[in-house]
Amino acid sequence: MKRNAPAMTASAVLLGAALAWPVGGCGRKEGVAPIRSHFNRGVKQFDDRQWDAAAASYRRAIADEPDDRRARFNLSVTLELAARDATDAAQAAALRDQALAELMELLERHPDDERALLNVAAMTAEREGPEAGEAYYQTALQAHPRSAEARAAYANFLLRQDRADDAAAQAELALASDAGSFAGTVALGDAKLRQGDLDAAAKAYAKALATAPDQPVVLRTMAQLEFERGRPAEAQVHVRRALLIDPEDPGLHRLAGQIAEQQGQTEQAVYHRWQARDLEPDPERAEQDRQTLARLYERLAATD
Repeated sequence: MKRNAPAMTASAVLLGAALAWPVGGCGRKEGVAPIRSHFNRGVKQFDDRQWDAAAASYRRAIADEPDDRRARFNLSVTLELAARDATDAAQAAALRDQALAELMELLERHPDDERALLNVAAMTAEREGPEAGEAYYQTALQAHPRSAEARAAYANFLLRQDRADDAAAQAELALASDAGSFAGTVALGDAKLRQGDLDAAAKAYAKALATAPDQPVVLRTMAQLEFERGRPAEAQVHVRRALLIDPEDPGLHRLAGQIAEQQGQTEQAVYHRWQARDLEPDPERAEQDRQTLARLYERLAATD
């Protein structure tokens, strides 16, 4: 069975590069005051989703030390997130231009910076098309041929181009470099899912969850996969775990409702479809949830 790959998109690549924290972090140890710096302040503001304040702090860090690659990289990610939250299209475009400009400046100073190359690749693919983006992925792999993260990011890109066989090969290379790579394992699961090998996909996702059990994207994908394999009880376990982590995801509630309905748990199906309808920002999907609710209510009324 062939279906769309899980949500390892260009957005996932952009946001998958973890924030670089300074040695010792900015937390408080007993008897030791936290290190006060523009960078640490930016990290805290980023964690609080204060994009404008975080960007200002990272810019101050760069003004103090123009070669601070951590601050410049984090500034780029912050600007990208601010663009996604922007309600004005022109403002969003300007923020994305700034985000890319910061990464290009970073690469001017450090041409082999892996995270910058991967994020530029994802952004360029969105802006200029897959061929332009792929060139940056190739550059990243030439500079870091044994990087599991770079191989996994390239595999995700290939999946978005419907090149499942090539993606599986890159995921295998990622795991050859680092057998415990979470990103490589998920990429392999995504590729196997796209190829229709559900058993291999389930095996890869199970391995990923054994490494990082609280990843909602993988839990959701595993729940959907088990549901499609005719294992609703197992699917329900995964979707419930995912909802504990992200209880306001309408897609998770929608999936939970489908699973509950298949198991004859109509009241549970109603609850989750109700949640999906109220949480869903897309009017068309919310209307579909409303229609499903009406059908479920009719079923409940028929059983009274």
